[in-house]
Amino acid sequence: MHKLTNVEAQRVMTVLGETLDRLGYLSNVPLAPHEELREQLQDQSLDGVVSALEAQWVAEDEALNPQEDDEAEEGGTVNDALAAQAERVKALRGSTRALARSLRANPAAVQMMHAGLAQERTPGFLALLTAVKELSEVTYLKLRTTVEDEKAHHDLREEKRASQEKLEEQRSQKNADLQQLRKTKEEELAVLIESKAKLRTELEELNQSNAVELRLIAQEQEERATKEDERHTAAMEALTKEEEALRKALHEQKEAEESSKVLKDMNRARTELIGVIEQYDEKVTAQQAAAEEIVAAQAAEAVQLAKLQEHFDVVDAENKRIAEEDEILAGIRAREDAALKVLNDCATMVQKRQRGIMIRAQKLLAGKKKKGKKGKKGKKKK
Repeated sequence: MHKLTNVEAQRVMTVLGETLDRLGYLSNVPLAPHEELREQLQDQSLDGVVSALEAQWVAEDEALNPQEDDEAEEGGTVNDALAAQAERVKALRGSTRALARSLRANPAAVQMMHAGLAQERTPGFLALLTAVKELSEVTYLKLRTTVEDEKAHHDLREEKRASQEKLEEQRSQKNADLQQLRKTKEEELAVLIESKAKLRTELEELNQSNAVELRLIAQEQEERATKEDERHTAAMEALTKEEEALRKALHEQKEAEESSKVLKDMNRARTELIGVIEQYDEKVTAQQAAAEEIVAAQAAEAVQLAKLQEHFDVVDAENKRIAEEDEILAGIRAREDAALKVLNDCATMVQKRQRGIMIRAQKLLAGKKKKGKKGKKGKKKK
């Protein structure tokens, strides 16, 4: 920065500092006459401050209650009323400047007014003080910034903007990939769910049919076993009776010197008995083989059921993994939104400050033009 620019910057900062101090002094001034405050100031021998306060109250009352303007409008012209109003405003400005100078010269009066009337300050005036203070800080920071610093800030903003655009593109791409992946996973999941439902239905039907078949087979085996037991019992009883009869006959035949005819009948009966026993053994063996086949079928169905359960467990694990991916993506979106909010706030603050600088520059130019016009008018009147 040039030397002249530094001088101007110091002047601007001085003016802003004095304005802020004056506004701070005036924020403690009551809006209406305050007898208690007047007595406290008089007790401290601050008559100058009391006089300035009374003049300020009178000027404010005249400016806020323009009774003379109404009388001037009734008896004179509008220009007279405007001139009277301009005089009152001028008097109010003068009394305000005098009060500010008096309060700056008497810090004890300022402390007394602040201690007793700090709660009566309006929120609007406090907001004005805060705005002027922030304006001073922003102006001081702006005036201290060199062209190189401004260029560095501009490059940094452009770099952040480019980075933000790149992040936005990456986010859009990731969202598109995620949507495609989610769509694919949803389709696969729908197919798996459908196949699971079909397999479960088939399994239930198979279990029901197997249960029915098992009940029928068990019932049939039970009936067959009962019938065979009855037949076997009847056959054994008949054979026993026959055997007893044969033994008796044989005994009789033996007693009758072992007749050859009786021996032949006995041998034939024994042969028939052996055939009946062998036939019974074959039937029992066939029934045992059928029962073993049923047990083997049940074991195969149990293996198939275990495979289906394992498949369902894989599907449940896949659903759980998809839910975890959704939670991770939600966290990523939250962090991206937070970063975007920080960048937006920064851009808003920069735009706000830039607009403030432009408005102040326009006001300064307008003030200079007005001062130049007033000087020319004064020369013409002379």
